[in-house]
Formats: sequence, C-alpha cells, structure tokens
Amino acid sequence: MSENIGQEIIVLRAQKGWTQQQLAAQLNTTQRTIASWESGASVPRKMMRVKIAKVFGLPELYFLKKDANKEGVPEAEMVGKIEELLIKTTAGFSEKKKGQIIEDFQIVREVLNISGGSNNA
Repeated sequence: MSENIGQEIIVLRAQKGWTQQQLAAQLNTTQRTIASWESGASVPRKMMRVKIAKVFGLPELYFLKKDANKEGVPEAEMVGKIEELLIKTTAGFSEKKKGQIIEDFQIVREVLNISGGSNNA
C-alpha cells in the first residue's frame, strides 16, 4: 500500500477538485509534503493516514487497514500480541475501565475484519 498511497491521494484529491495546497491546508501540513507523498518520495505517517482518510470521507482506518493486510502478519498473531499488550497495560485499571478498553478493541477488530487471539484481554 505504501507505494500506492501517493497515487491514491492524487485520485482522491482530483475527485474533490482540490489542489495540493487546499489538501495541505485541511491536513495542517505543506504543499511540499503533499507533493512528496504523491511523487512517492515519502509516505505519510500512520496518524496522518487517519487524517487523510477523514478528510476524504473514508473510514478512519482505511489506509491503516491496507497496511496491516500488506504486512502479511498472520491475523491471529497480530491480535494475540495486541491482547498481550492490553493485559500488561491495564493491570492497574478497574474492571469497568478494562471492560471499556476490551469493547473498544473488539470494535477495532470488527472494523479491520480480523479474528483470532484468545479474547481473554
């Protein structure tokens, strides 16, 4: 996906009729940065990819989902690692807070359409 994000930005921007400068203003960046992405000289960071998706009216995880699928990490392994991290980071949290975090994680899994892991987070 990283090789194609610049081309995808060009297409999306053209569909909106926006210049690089107009897109840059909406993303709080520079026209030079947009040009760099579109030429393939650089790629936007992950949080910027979320902003880009939002600006174009796409699901927030649009570009991140493509990255996750491209990296070829087995989904069960990815989910398992995330659940391990959740267990470690929520050790001192109340049961209510842990439940909220787990619910949020389940929503992300649904959005990304992934399965696997232990569901014991």
